[in-house]
Amino acid sequence: MKRYYVEPVRHATAVNGVEVTYQATKKNTVATSAHIHSTIELIYVKEGSFDAYVNEKNVILSEGDLLLIRSNTIHRIFARDEEKNGYHIIKINPSLIFDYSFGSNGEKYALEFILTKEESKLLFTSREVEDTGIKPYLETIVRESEEMGYGSDIAVKAAVANLMLGILRFCRNETMERGGEASELLNETVGNVTIRHIYEAIVYINENFSEELTAKGCGERFNMSYSYFSRTFKQITGTSFKEYLNEVRINQAQKALITTERSVTDISASCGFNNVSYFIMVYRKKKGITPYAYRMNAKGSV
Repeated sequence: MKRYYVEPVRHATAVNGVEVTYQATKKNTVATSAHIHSTIELIYVKEGSFDAYVNEKNVILSEGDLLLIRSNTIHRIFARDEEKNGYHIIKINPSLIFDYSFGSNGEKYALEFILTKEESKLLFTSREVEDTGIKPYLETIVRESEEMGYGSDIAVKAAVANLMLGILRFCRNETMERGGEASELLNETVGNVTIRHIYEAIVYINENFSEELTAKGCGERFNMSYSYFSRTFKQITGTSFKEYLNEVRINQAQKALITTERSVTDISASCGFNNVSYFIMVYRKKKGITPYAYRMNAKGSV
C-alpha cells in the first residue's frame, strides 16, 4: 500500500510562484497525509497544535509557530488533541528565489531551501517568528491572499521576498554561531561561479542518483578538479560528496520501501548501490533501522 503521494505543482504556484491555502482539522486526525513536492512549503499555525514529520523527524507545532519544509521532502502532519486546529499553507516555487536575487546569488540562496541536512532548521517558534521580524510578512501574505484586492499579487510577492530574506539571514546567523569564522570564510574563498556549479551538481545528483556517480566525474562535468570540487562541495553543503549522494539514495530507497513490494536487493540496485550489504549498513546508519524492519513497521502502522 502506498505510504505517500507525489503532489504536482499546482497552476497557481507554477504561474504566480506562490499559493496560499488554509487547512482546518478536528483533534486527533490526519491533517496532511504523507506526500512530497518540489515546491517550498511553509506551515504557519493559526490555532491548536500538530505533530509534523519531515523525513520522519518529529516536530511539534503550536500556535504562532512556523515550519519550513524544503523541496522534495516527505512530510505528514497530524492534529493533536485540541478541539480546533488550523494552519496556513504557503507554497513557494523555488524559481522565485532567482527572480528576487541579483546575478548568480540565486544558487547560493536556493541551496538553503532545497538542501535538507540533518542540522537543517525546520521549526521557527512563535518567539523566533517575532524576533526575526518575519511575522508581519506572514500576516500580509495571509491577509492579501484572502482579500485579493487591487495589488494583492504584488503585496504577496513582496512579502514573500522579505519572508525568505528573514529566514535566510536567521539561518545564516545560526550557522555562523555554530561554525564561527569558517562560515564567513565561505564568501571570501568561493566565488559565485563555483557556487553555481555546486548548485547544478546537487540538481544533477538528485536527478541521476541511480547512476554510477563519483566526485571525480561530477567535478569533470562542471570543469572542476577532483580536489577542488570535493573541497568546495563540502564547504558549501556542509557534507562530503559521498555522504550527500548516499543521503539522496537512502531517501529514494525509503520511498520505494513504502510504495512498492520490490525486494530490498532490487531497491538497493535501483538506487545506485552495487552491494546490498553496504546499502543495508548505510541505511541503518542513517535511519537507525534496517530497510526490511522499516518496511514491516510501515505496514504495521496501517
